[in-house]
This record gives sequence, structure tokens and C-alpha cells, in this order.
Amino acid sequence: MGVGCGLVGRVSDLKKLAKLRVWLHLIGQSKVGIRYIGGLWVLLVFDSSVCMDEFLRAREVWKVCFNSLEKWEAQLLPKERLAWVKILGLPLCLYDRGILDDIGGKFGAVVQSAEIDESVADLSYVLLGILCDHEGRINDTVTVKWKEVIFFVLVEEEMGD
Repeated sequence: MGVGCGLVGRVSDLKKLAKLRVWLHLIGQSKVGIRYIGGLWVLLVFDSSVCMDEFLRAREVWKVCFNSLEKWEAQLLPKERLAWVKILGLPLCLYDRGILDDIGGKFGAVVQSAEIDESVADLSYVLLGILCDHEGRINDTVTVKWKEVIFFVLVEEEMGD
């Protein structure tokens, strides 16, 4: 892909990825284009190589959002993607962030834990964000043992748009 003035980088977490446009605007970089690559990777597109080089040199600034940032030279990047998975069949008494993250962690790094609070109307499942490095859709069963009882819990990837 031909991008003359681009930097490729991996943001440090999902919240920063979601707010990247706002952050760029706050630091005076509202003209920078953002192209999502996958996982936590983005391509920042600049109007000129001068602007791109200045941004790259300002490490103290970009380290707030990025773990790494380098010039785009059509290099291979680590394969990763974000997957949103439903966890179904876990007894409500086991709805604990640690337990849910352990289940999700069997498929990748949990980047968004389940939100469990009074506002949730449907308690038949929880949703987690997983950073994984495989291409196949997640659709598996995990066993959870509690008080000598084994539960079969379905972990199913949400179909995105």
C-alpha cells in the first residue's frame, strides 16, 4: 500500500485506540489521518514528511498513547486482531471479573473486561474484548469447576460488521 508519509504504531490499550482521534486533536494534530490495521495497530498518515518526522521525534508526546511507532515502509507487522466474545452458561454466582478474564484469557489477552453492574438487563451472557493472534472465529467450550461441580461454558465470538 502506497503511503508516502505514514507512521505505523501499536497503541498501548483499547481505550487509547478508541480515543485516538480526540487525543491527536488535543495535541494539535487534527490533520493526521488514522487508518486502522488490526488488533491495536494503526497507520498515521501525514500531509508531509516534515510533519511526520517532527511527530516521530516527539517521543515524549506519542509515548502517552503508543508502545511503538516507526516509519511505514511496507514492513510486516505482527498478526493480531480484536475479537469480542460472549461467555454463556456460567452460573450467575460465578460472575466475577477474575473468573471471566481467566476464561477469556484462554483465547488471547483480555483487553476489555466484562462490564457487570446494575444497569445490565441481560445476565445470560457477558461480553469480553480479546486480543488474539489467530484468524479462526472463536467458538469453543471451557470447563469451569466450582464446589466439585463442573460447568460447561460456551465462548462464542460475536460476528462484527
